[in-house]
Amino acid sequence: MNMPLEQETIFSDPSVAEFNKKQNNPMNLPNGFHEVLSAEGRKMGFGFYCEICKLHFPGNAPKEVRHCGKVSRLPEGLFEWMKFFFNVKTVKIARRWY
Repeated sequence: MNMPLEQETIFSDPSVAEFNKKQNNPMNLPNGFHEVLSAEGRKMGFGFYCEICKLHFPGNAPKEVRHCGKVSRLPEGLFEWMKFFFNVKTVKIARRWY
């Protein structure tokens, strides 16, 4: 890939792209934004996952996520929020230590 240096990212490297293709989604995260709950049931904001580039924000994702050469945003208007609210999936983080 011939790309200007300022536009290169770790996802531009062909070896990283090949590595990402081999990975799976063990937590079965939904693609895009999702609501995140802690093991105790506390709300941790919204998380984000992309199944193409494997970018993952476990919680408190920014309102705008740049990945795969595109931008994903949380909804802004009332109707967009209502549509998002009724379709959003919830992920509960499991406790892995005691």
